[in-house]
Amino acid sequence: MNTRKVGKIYEDAAEDYLNSKGYQTLEKNYHCRYGEIDLIVRSEEGVVVFVEVKGRSKTNWGEPAEAVTPLKQKKILRTAQDYIYKSCLNTETEYRFDVITFDRGRMEHIENAFC
Repeated sequence: MNTRKVGKIYEDAAEDYLNSKGYQTLEKNYHCRYGEIDLIVRSEEGVVVFVEVKGRSKTNWGEPAEAVTPLKQKKILRTAQDYIYKSCLNTETEYRFDVITFDRGRMEHIENAFC
């Protein structure tokens, strides 16, 4: 199975998990010139959460969360700013950046992974 298909499986599983926890999906695979965000959801408390999904079947390349490097974080931040601007979200809206990892069949949700 190619990495794109595997990535979609991880993203769908992450979305299902978040929905089961009461999050509402706002966008999937949001693209702009700065980059892409896997999932944008709203928590029950109204916090808009930008979610990066990472998976690994082997640890040869390190842990999945390690792939969210400072450069990747910067791209996600700029992409989130683009989304906020284009969506005309309320200036009082709270935001957060989470990472959901899949490591050899185990899922981990890291809230406030970076800012």
